[in-house]
Amino acid sequence: MSTGILGLLFAMVFWLARSPLLAMHQPHPDVLCIAQALWPILAVWSVFDGVYTVGIGVLRGLGDALWTFGCTTLVYWGVGIPLSYGLGVYAGVGAPGIWWGNLISAALCAVTFTHRFYQRTRRTT
Repeated sequence: MSTGILGLLFAMVFWLARSPLLAMHQPHPDVLCIAQALWPILAVWSVFDGVYTVGIGVLRGLGDALWTFGCTTLVYWGVGIPLSYGLGVYAGVGAPGIWWGNLISAALCAVTFTHRFYQRTRRTT
């Protein structure tokens, strides 16, 4: 839960300070224009990626390495890549579509790993 809260804090910083953060790294106006469009997606993605990363580590610590590998493979290859391609190339959304596919994959893994953690650690009384 604290990972999600910290992720939300960083997402707000990414969102609110996007112009100065982007200007520090890239002075070219065309690149800044593209980055401005992708930045809000990155802000949301960072929340789910943080929960996903902690979740996979905790589950591996519980001995669920094979399960996390299978779930990650299934979600990213079975959902993320087709969705990214479909949105980014086929639907013509471009780079934002590719990032939306990545964001949805990270969100699915984060939710799935959180659910799996609670299943594995639930006490039966």
